[in-house]
Amino acid sequence: MADNQMNENNEGTWLDPEKKKLIIIIAASIVGMILIILIVFGITKKIKGNNNAELSPTPTPTVAVMVTLAPVQGTDTPTPTPTAAPTVTPTVTPSATPVVSATVTPTPSPKATTAPTATPAATATPTPVQKPVKITVEEAYKILCGYSKETLAISKAVTEYSASYDNSITMINGTECYRIGLSETVNGKVRNRGDFYVSTDGKTCFVEDTDSPGTFYPLPQG
Repeated sequence: MADNQMNENNEGTWLDPEKKKLIIIIAASIVGMILIILIVFGITKKIKGNNNAELSPTPTPTVAVMVTLAPVQGTDTPTPTPTAAPTVTPTVTPSATPVVSATVTPTPSPKATTAPTATPAATATPTPVQKPVKITVEEAYKILCGYSKETLAISKAVTEYSASYDNSITMINGTECYRIGLSETVNGKVRNRGDFYVSTDGKTCFVEDTDSPGTFYPLPQG
């Protein structure tokens, strides 16, 4: 009697086939969603890995599926109750932005070019051409008196003769000269004893060659 009552109680608590089928479908759906989540996570990770090669790889989390078996009366095999594992969000470590160090070379400023100071040209001071000192005819006569009678080829000294001269200039061998004539009176007649030509610079005395009229030669000093 007691055994029959226990069997009736067990039969009253045993799940009917439709409820059991419903539980299996729900458990399969949960497992399928978990698999879909894992597949989507894997594809997303692969795409991120291709787009950003510098990202630090994050290890694929291991999803643990914990199944809690609900006891079912009348059977030794418990009905698994799937428990969804928490969704793990992968941590993406951004790559460090490289710091670019640029060395700026300063461009030297062009130096101002100073125009050279023009050196004034030296002004040439013309040297005046010194004209030879021109002596007077009286001074020329004194110079003639300094010549000896032997040099002048006369019988007496110059001072013993009468001298005639003026300021007229005579060109002798290209040199300006004063003509000085010497003469004396003999028996009441004037005798010419020679014409001498003293240069206006007082350096030379010319006399005409008696053997060659028109030819003049300088006399030696003395």
